[in-house]
Amino acid sequence: MEIDSINRCNYMREFLVIASVSLVLMTSCITAAPEIFEGELGEIKWKLTEGVLTIRGTGEMPDFNFGTPPWKSRFYEEKIKLEKIVIADGVTSIGKYAFAGLQNLKMIKIAESVKKIGYASFEYSGLDAIKIPATIDAIDDWAFTKASIQVIVFEGPVASMGKNIFTAYAYVPICCIIEMKCPPFSVRKEFFVDFDKEKSYLYVPQGTKALYETAEGWREFKNIIEK
Repeated sequence: MEIDSINRCNYMREFLVIASVSLVLMTSCITAAPEIFEGELGEIKWKLTEGVLTIRGTGEMPDFNFGTPPWKSRFYEEKIKLEKIVIADGVTSIGKYAFAGLQNLKMIKIAESVKKIGYASFEYSGLDAIKIPATIDAIDDWAFTKASIQVIVFEGPVASMGKNIFTAYAYVPICCIIEMKCPPFSVRKEFFVDFDKEKSYLYVPQGTKALYETAEGWREFKNIIEK
């Protein structure tokens, strides 16, 4: 009887070990579905999932106060680190303060339907590169002030440029790469005031170097290179 009891105990222990291992394996094989947060702002719809914010719809994105966009909350920033933004075709503007203060933001893709980048829209963000489509005809004041910009690409001329669009963080001069896909266009005298023009690089289209070397605002860059 004692032997049978011992055998039963050994069997039960083996069973529990096997069951525990199986449960661990089953749990590890289950991939949790990504959390999705979404909403509507009139004709503009937004969806945030796996660190990507997609904005689609038709017409202008509304303006906000700092910290009030629905995707800008401590809950989202802690739970889903917003690293990339996609603005889909149909949206025609980026609203005031829309992406200000998004420290984890690294990338943005802007559709060619967008015509305007709003006031302080990327202020204090972690954005380190921006490609400005040729369809953009206005960039408002403080749009990228104190962002982490290292690469700027202008696909075309911008008709209306506000003041202090790019300003340095903590008084450290902006050292970056600027790539132009067009001849020089008019900029405010103070447009590049916070740039380190000795260490930054300005890449320009073939045959336009002489134009940049004499253009107001652009000619102060020491490294103008045709590409």
